[in-house]
Order: sequence, then structure tokens, then C-alpha cells
Amino acid sequence: MKEKFNKINELIAQSKNILIVSHRAPDEDAVGSALALKFALKKQGINSSVFISDYSAKKYRFLPGYNLIDSELNNNDFDLVFALDYGDVRRLAIDSLLEQKNPIVITMDHHVDEGVNHIGEVRVLEPISSTSEIIYYYLKELGWPIDRDIATCILTGIIGDTGGFLHSNTSYQTLLTVGELLSQGIRINKIIKQILNSNAFINNSESLGRLLSQAEKHPELDLVYLIINNNDFEKWHKSDLDNLVSAINTVEDCKWALLLVEYQKGKTKGSLRSEEYKGIDVSKIASLFDGGGHKFASGFRVDGEPEKVFRRLIKKARKVI
Repeated sequence: MKEKFNKINELIAQSKNILIVSHRAPDEDAVGSALALKFALKKQGINSSVFISDYSAKKYRFLPGYNLIDSELNNNDFDLVFALDYGDVRRLAIDSLLEQKNPIVITMDHHVDEGVNHIGEVRVLEPISSTSEIIYYYLKELGWPIDRDIATCILTGIIGDTGGFLHSNTSYQTLLTVGELLSQGIRINKIIKQILNSNAFINNSESLGRLLSQAEKHPELDLVYLIINNNDFEKWHKSDLDNLVSAINTVEDCKWALLLVEYQKGKTKGSLRSEEYKGIDVSKIASLFDGGGHKFASGFRVDGEPEKVFRRLIKKARKVI
């Protein structure tokens, strides 16, 4: 990675206006890696802007700089773009910028697909825990200081994408990285609580029990799935729904889990989960609906009621499983 990191520095030195972008409807890794990079550049006297489509500042209020991310791109005047943690260029929502300005693009991502769906003059693609961990290696290689704010953002991304160090993408090197980040005096339990728990999820036990009781198995595909209509969706936050799909993924004899949520009337969001030992690459299924993500945690959005989307998904899934 050293050679690529040096090339990135050359491109930064030549640029006048830098944009940092990640995938729409971002998770902790997308937000954490973007903010960590922004703070690191600022410490070097380099200004940058951050744009992430469908970003909700409310969810990330515990992060330093949470209000520095724009959810709309009103300015295309950028000559250098850092594209982080996106898996597929279609998830970045910067088509107009790419077409009108043709900026230099630097990709940093842990979604490894041999670059088929990635763009950029420099592509740092590493199959590790998170893009946030890549940012950590980048800063360490350059000798750039990692202060408490940067460490908090990187740690948030790592915790989010490893499921609190429960997923198989948690390596020995990842834990060494976490140890160094904690030397900044960060309260890791506070971050984990913010990411993996939510008051609504814990306290709304009656509704939670009712929803989980509606989960069903599809024996042919070793699938456990749950469908939530628009009326039920109004009672939950996005973080709660992430917890729901992770919960049904623990069902015995389940190789992969599917949560379909009608977040607006006639519009469905799909969340898919699996584990390495289960042998199902859910990103292949998400890609059938122009979605993306990790092998074991992916998603998509599509027009249609969830029941109809489910029937379409089952037909398509049979071709890739």
C-alpha cells in the first residue's frame, strides 16, 4: 500500500478542492472513515468537503464533526475526490460531478471485487475489517498524527463493520489497531452502546417480540426472513432495524437472513446478513437489485411492496446460491 499512499499524497498536493464521499444511506464505517480523513487533512492545513447522500446527522450525534457532512451535493467544483467504502460506484450518487468535472478519484475500500465496480486513478482495495482501518494505515504510513477525534471516528467504523468484534472480519491486526486507538483515552463502551444498542430497540419489547414472531423460514434456501410494512416501520429507527436483521441471522439452521422494510409506501429496503462459516455471499443477491455491501452484510432499495419484492428476490436468489 505504501506506493499507493505516496501517489495519493502527490495528488493531494496538486489539488485545489477536495471532496470526500461515501455510499448513500451510510453505516458507521462510511461516516467514520469520511470524518477521520477530513480531520486528518485539516490537521495538515488541507480543507475538504464531505458529501454522503441520505445521511442522517441525528444518528451520528455522538461523533465529533457529525454536522460537517452534507446530504446534498450542491457544488460540483471539485478536482479531487476521495471515494470511500462504497463497493459499487452507483452507490456514491455523484454521477453529475463525474460527468461534468471528470475529477481525479482516489478509492479506498475494503469491499474487494478486483475493481470491477470501483473507479479511480488510485484504488486501495484491501480485504480487511473496514475502510476505517485502511484510513488508519494510511495515516500511520504518512506519520500524520491521530488525535482523539480521528481515533473516535476510526474506532466507530471498525466497531460498526465488525459487529462489535463479533464478525469473522475481525483480525489480529484489527485488534492491535483498536488497542492503539484506545490509547487516546476513548471510552469504547460508549461507542459500542451508541452503535449496537438503541433505547427504542431495548424498551419497545412488546413490539419487538411481535415483529420477531413474524420471522419465517424458507427451507429450500436456508433463509430466515422478516417483512415489515410501512405502518410498523414508522415505530422504528434505522439502527433498530439493523439490530433486527442481525437478530434473525442468529436463528439455528439459518445460512442467511433477509429483512424487507417498506420505508415509504411502495418502496422497499432490503438488508441481508450472513457469516463466513455459512458460505453465503449476500452481496451477490443485493447486486441483483443494484445494491451492494459486504459478502456478509449487504443491502438494496427498490420500488415495490415488500411482499412482491420478496417473491422476485426468491426467484433471483435461486440462480446465485
